[in-house]
Amino acid sequence: MFSTAPLVCVSKSYGLRLPREFALLMKQLLYLERSTWLLAPNLKMLQDQRISIVSNGRSKYGDSFK
Repeated sequence: MFSTAPLVCVSKSYGLRLPREFALLMKQLLYLERSTWLLAPNLKMLQDQRISIVSNGRSKYGDSFK
């Protein structure tokens, strides 16, 4: 299961404070992970061939970094 503890420890060690919205996003990701685990405990989402995570090939900064 996913844990936010390492992220919190690293951010505190650098003196960073995570915004409230980021905490809400993490909470929703944990809910999603738990629901997925309950419905399909053996699913490896990043290794599943039916799931494709692709980029649209467009950069936020255009071609300035190529």
